[in-house]
Amino acid sequence: GLSGQDMAGILRMGLRRLRSSRHFLVEEATRLGPELLLKQKALDNPERHKIVYAAEPRSLQAQQELVELFVAYLPKRYPDLYTYDNGLKTITVHTPGFTKTFRLDDWME
Repeated sequence: GLSGQDMAGILRMGLRRLRSSRHFLVEEATRLGPELLLKQKALDNPERHKIVYAAEPRSLQAQQELVELFVAYLPKRYPDLYTYDNGLKTITVHTPGFTKTFRLDDWME
């Protein structure tokens, strides 16, 4: 079968531990802000939201775990681009010409 497929036509997740800090590279910080704005625009559009975002209710615990990994990893890997406030549970993205703070509770619904 193909990578990620146990049986033809049925996709399975191929999860592996990330062993290096080379993952989640931000190659061009100047593109991060505009890309985040495009994603936010798609998520904020009620007609497009269901197309660009889908989540299985039984995956919410795994999603929470992933968010916790990201907010711990990104500010350490890119301290000039990300700051995390544990008390407020917010992560802020700082790029040239763009700063946006995200409340983690907004994504845990």
